[in-house]
Parts: sequence; C-alpha cells; structure tokens
Amino acid sequence: MDTKIDRTLIAQTATMSGEKVVIEGWVDTKRDHGKLTFIDLRDRTGKVQCVGFQKMGELTVESVVRISGLVKDRPTNMVNDQIPTGKIEIDVESYDVLNKASELPIKLDTDGLEINEETRLAYRYVDLRRSRMQKNIRLRSKYMQALRAALLKRDFVEIETPILTKATMEGARDFIVPSRFQPGKFYALPQSPQQYKQLLMTAGFERYFQFAHCLRDEDLRADRGFDHTQIDLEMSFVERDAVMETIEGVIKEAVVEVGGKLKDKDFPVFTYKDAMEKYGADKFDLRTEEEKDQIMTTQYDLVCNGLEAGGGSIRAHRPEILKATYKIMGYSDEEIQKSVGHMLEAFSYGTPPHGGIGMGLDRQVALLAGEKSIKEVMAFPMTSTGRTAVMDAPALITEEQLKEVGLKIA
Repeated sequence: MDTKIDRTLIAQTATMSGEKVVIEGWVDTKRDHGKLTFIDLRDRTGKVQCVGFQKMGELTVESVVRISGLVKDRPTNMVNDQIPTGKIEIDVESYDVLNKASELPIKLDTDGLEINEETRLAYRYVDLRRSRMQKNIRLRSKYMQALRAALLKRDFVEIETPILTKATMEGARDFIVPSRFQPGKFYALPQSPQQYKQLLMTAGFERYFQFAHCLRDEDLRADRGFDHTQIDLEMSFVERDAVMETIEGVIKEAVVEVGGKLKDKDFPVFTYKDAMEKYGADKFDLRTEEEKDQIMTTQYDLVCNGLEAGGGSIRAHRPEILKATYKIMGYSDEEIQKSVGHMLEAFSYGTPPHGGIGMGLDRQVALLAGEKSIKEVMAFPMTSTGRTAVMDAPALITEEQLKEVGLKIA
C-alpha cells in the first residue's frame, strides 16, 4: 500500500471520482458474489461501497480495515440516492485488517430497543455504534455546545466545582467516600453544586454555569441511574423574572440551533396556583393530541411535555434569612452550624441577591431526540438495578483496600 496517501474521510469521496484514496473504518455490511466481494465501509462521516475482485472474502462485519483504491462512478442502474456517496464506489486495490471482529454479542441492524437492557449496557461500546445511538450522542454534544455559546454570549463564566465535598442535611441520600488520610471521616459526592455556586456569587463572579455531574443515592426509576448531568447556572443582582427570561432565551436559542421545534414564540408562564387549578399538576402537558413533538414552558420549574426539565429559585443571601429557613425546617442551632456554618459566615461578608436553576441535560436531549428514556442519550448509563455499564460495579474490594481506609464489612 502507498503509505504516502493520507486518510480520506468517507464523506469526502463523494466528489473524488477518478482519484486514489485511503479510507479507514468499520465493515458495516458484507456481500459475497463469487469472485467479487462488496462491503460498505463506515466511518464517522458516512458509508461507501467498496468492491474487491478476489479480495476481502475473509472480512467479518464490524472489522476495522484500511482500504486503498480508486474512486469510480457507479453504473447508472446501481446508483444509491439514499446516501451522499451513493453515486460512487471504491475499487479496492489493497487493504489491511487493522482489527478483525469476532461474532457480535448483539445485533446492530435494528434500533436496539428490542434487546434486553442489561445486555445492551454490558456491550455498550458495541451498542453505541448503531446509527440511532450515534445520532443521539452527537445531538447531545451539539446541544451542549449551543447552550454553552448562548450562555457565554450573555457573559456567563464556566466554572467547575468539586466532586469530593461535604454531606448535607437536606436533599436525597449522599454517596459517601472514606478518607484514607483521616480515618473515620468521609467525603460526599455532590447531589448538586448548590452551595458552591452560591459561594461563587459571594466571590463576585455574578454569572456562573457548568455542566455538572450530580450523584444521588436515591431509589432507582426505570430510566434513571444514580447520576445525571445538570445544566447549572446562577446569577447575581436579579429577581425571579430576570432569571426566567434568561433561561427562556438560552433554551430557545439552543433548541433552534440543533433543529428542535418550539410550539410558541414565547414560553407560557403559569403560577403554581394556576397550574394546579387548570391542570391539576405542576408538571403539565400543553400539547394537543396532534402536537406530540417538542414545546417548553416555564414556571421557575421548566416543564416540557409534562416532564420537569429544571427547577430553581431566588436564594436566601443574608445569613439571618438562611438560618431562619433552617429553623423553620426543624433544625437546631447546632445542626445548622454543623451543616451550613460555612455558608452563614460567607454570607456575612457581603453576598449579593442571587438566583438560578438546575436543568436536567439528559432529559432535554431525550426530548429533542424523541426518546422515551434518558438512557438512550447517555453514553454509559447505569442499569435499572444500579449496575454500571460495561464495568462490573458495584464490586467487592480487597481486605487491603478496606484496611487502608479503616473500614470493616459488618
């Protein structure tokens, strides 16, 4: 093979008739016709038919290969108008098998929804090759970039907050992590960046956002694991309407950017009382029977198609108000100091009024993709029994590991 020719992406070959190319990818399909073998080779940009005379007979579907050959126009009666490269084919001169694929554990020629979830997730790296999953994960990436662009345009600053933090009294049950250096003490994994983002308002950043990974040890649902990704933002010197207007603008821009549809130019706004009186629920669906594809409305909960897509509020920013709130919730002075004493102290040094929201990225992408489960838009979601995809976790650890963190299994 002529190694001087650089790799050509398959989509580029559509306009390269008469040129020699080197393409690399996966064998999508294979058809043997006597001395002729036809394969469709797939890379991230598309598929193209490759024809080998007394070649490629040993290739298996999903093997990774490099092919060198001449781009030729297909015969008129063999043109495939369904794909961009359907008017050409590659006349294979030589090829290398970069990695031969064994028989696949799951089929890839369907949407995959008929396959058992545990099996799909055990072989997620194969499952992700199917066109539906490729489309979903790429949509997620594009939507995140559109959200990021809309927020940066509004002078937000992207800031990451810690994964190892302190357990808090409110919210769901925490995942805890033992400390090796301080035996008997534990970190907690964040249920949300709530306290950190409020501290960033104290720090004077005024407009913050991040795509935050949130972990909660709560009862599992059919389409949810223990972790999810949140579009998290906070703003200083704002009242409720300003936050809502900002959220609406950002979401609308991002949805339109990725080709999503909005039922109304402006999001309808309902008070909690109005929603309960009119719809009997605070997560209602405004679609008619004929309108089952894409609308969003906001209350300070962001609601889409009867599903909660986000929730937020204007925060307590003065220490006496924060302390009074915990008092009303039934906590003692000692418990309040132990849990949020650092927040009370921070607020005493000049914290502006602020508010924000946390919005479920997974849920929004699932709605955009027309998927019923958020797992269909996550690369490696957990199973419905709380097991990780591909990796065998939760798993036992060794006695030595337990000893290092000062723990014993009861």
